[in-house]
Amino acid sequence: MGAAFAISPGLSIELLHAAASGNLPFVPGIQTASDLIACVTRGYDLVKFFPAVPAGGLATLNALGGPFPNVRFCPTGGIGEADAAQWLAHPKVVAVGGSWVAPASDIKAGAWSKIEARARAAAALTRSGKSGQP
Repeated sequence: MGAAFAISPGLSIELLHAAASGNLPFVPGIQTASDLIACVTRGYDLVKFFPAVPAGGLATLNALGGPFPNVRFCPTGGIGEADAAQWLAHPKVVAVGGSWVAPASDIKAGAWSKIEARARAAAALTRSGKSGQP
């Protein structure tokens, strides 16, 4: 079946070039303005902001996004169930990621029903709080 897309926690110039040469949709990870410039100059308008909370949270996302009105973000890193809706309400955020959905302990225990329930609740956040459209 294969992958439908790829997301990276960071970037290198070599990775950006390799991703651009293939057909797999790719979302590079950024944390700094320099990272974002490297992506934008290579045609990327959707990036992962990682680690979002330790890197300054929504204030940093606002600062990074200001000069780049067409860039959209998928923040991950430090976002939890309690604050996911706040991130999703941001107009430049298309999705969030969080390990609360599938904690390692539940994966190890095979607690698939718990993971499914959390995934459904997380998906409901996007349906109720945001259309999911960039």
